[in-house]
Amino acid sequence: MATKPWAGTIKNQVPTDFKPSKSDGMAPDANLELEYVFGYRCHDVRNNLFYTHDQKQLVYHCAALGVVYDRATNEQTFFREHNDDIHCLAVHPTKPIVATGQIGRRPRLCVWDYSSKECIMRVTAPLTMGIKTLAFSPDGKYLAASALDDKHEVAVWDWEAPSKAGQPHAPIAHGNGSRANILSLGFNPASNQIIATCVKEVVFMSFSGGVIKGKKGSGWGNTGGETTPSQAFVGDTLFTGLYSGEIAAWSGTSLSKRNKAHGGRVNSLYSSASMPNKLLSGGHDGLVILWAVNGTGLTQEKQFSLKEASIRSMNPAATSCSMSPSGDKIAVGTRGGEIVEFNVANDEPTVYLRSHFDDELWGLAVHPHKAEVYTFGRDGLLGIWDLKSRRQLKYAKLDTPGDVLAFSN
Repeated sequence: MATKPWAGTIKNQVPTDFKPSKSDGMAPDANLELEYVFGYRCHDVRNNLFYTHDQKQLVYHCAALGVVYDRATNEQTFFREHNDDIHCLAVHPTKPIVATGQIGRRPRLCVWDYSSKECIMRVTAPLTMGIKTLAFSPDGKYLAASALDDKHEVAVWDWEAPSKAGQPHAPIAHGNGSRANILSLGFNPASNQIIATCVKEVVFMSFSGGVIKGKKGSGWGNTGGETTPSQAFVGDTLFTGLYSGEIAAWSGTSLSKRNKAHGGRVNSLYSSASMPNKLLSGGHDGLVILWAVNGTGLTQEKQFSLKEASIRSMNPAATSCSMSPSGDKIAVGTRGGEIVEFNVANDEPTVYLRSHFDDELWGLAVHPHKAEVYTFGRDGLLGIWDLKSRRQLKYAKLDTPGDVLAFSN
């Protein structure tokens, strides 16, 4: 950080009667322990909120922290091996394993156990300028990642294979990805092909022999390709969410059918082996829809709205959606920084977390007599947070960004 405005503030606030002591440079006999974070990254990411396999917790990220949230107790535990903001997250299909990738010139990619928070694999090469997207293969053997560099490089690891003594865990394949910005990565059901959905194209990549080779998808017609934020396989059929709000079905590497779905771009798609012939979609229109899949066709079964008054979302666009292993709950991350859960049986929403949702947070003040913190961010959100219940008490959306807060005594 080149500019340090806080340094001048500290210097100017030294009491006039302050006298240095020999103990000033000694370490204190007390430590701080992180207990809770009011935050969820939502402004530039998608598909970053998932259930643990036992369904008791949710996994997501905020700043440089991997967060494991207990839905029953409103408690959090943290993975803390990153040294810059986490940008993407993927959960292993069968094991209690999470992969997270961060921003930065030499970004860390970490694979860790969400129960013990033990780091199993950590690499800083070969991808540079940040990790954009992550995906585990359906058989759990491979982990694919794309970079934020100009070449949108892609690397694949056999993440459980032993690495050479004293050597970092090397990828089994690495190379240039799409020329277009990659928005999501996934694997085919056989785990031998990577699908990259991108700005105005979809690319099908092989990775045998240590080489990444891509083939652009066809069948777009006169449009010449459409921005494709999301993807999911149901059986052997690939579905991709389009910027137009449609969900496209693919036959091999060719687009075969467009299904009308949302009134805005489809930010998130989710499917799993525990919910056969089902597809979940989250749209920029604030709707989350559960679909029955019949070949390449979709039939709407249930619809959930993030615009409900009880949710009070700052921005109800769905950026992430996933279903619990039992199929009775749906977790949704919003562009407004909320984490919401819907009960599939009765459509009832529960808001687990609220947070600031854009730009930087500058203004913060602790109430002089209550266990409350007030914040005022560059997103215009003025919030009151209760430190005992770890909940947002009140909020207001102001027309101007916020910089400073202060209480009178």
